[in-house]
Amino acid sequence: MGVEVDKGKIYALSDVSKHNSREDCWLVINGKVYDVTRFMEDHPGGDEVLLAVTGKDASNDFEDVGHSSTAKAMMEEYYVGEIDASTIPAKVKYTPPKQPHYNQDKTTDFVIKILQFLVPLAILGLAVVAKKEDIVSRFMAGMDSDPENVINPKYLLNITLNFLIAGKDTTAGTLSWVIFLLCKTR
Repeated sequence: MGVEVDKGKIYALSDVSKHNSREDCWLVINGKVYDVTRFMEDHPGGDEVLLAVTGKDASNDFEDVGHSSTAKAMMEEYYVGEIDASTIPAKVKYTPPKQPHYNQDKTTDFVIKILQFLVPLAILGLAVVAKKEDIVSRFMAGMDSDPENVINPKYLLNITLNFLIAGKDTTAGTLSWVIFLLCKTR
């Protein structure tokens, strides 16, 4: 299964990969092969952590955890040999899939075309929905029907706010007419 060396055998990764169960678990760490089967139940991270790194070079996983010097010294009792480095596949660098080129100019043109269509449509819709009414004519209509209510400050505040929010005729000239008419009625 391997060639004899001073400290053990040289194993191919394919041979080590066969030892991937709770009853027979081998790991490759820093070029060495370890039979950690006896340690499975005692491993602080649980046996699933060890099983997850079988069949590959687990060096990075081992180093990422940050094992203590005591843990590293314990590994010697599980040592069974060396790994044949030529049997470990080269690390493949992840390259993300090609994304289609994002063209900012086309997006801007699209937005402009949509706005050129929607803005006039919105203005037309508002013109159809909005009645031809200004704050002065509404005030005068109120004076004819219920003069006491029109002079009420709450009514005046409500009518003014409604015209401001609705965006109807709220120019300074129109609002000054309301103030003039209020002063005239007192």
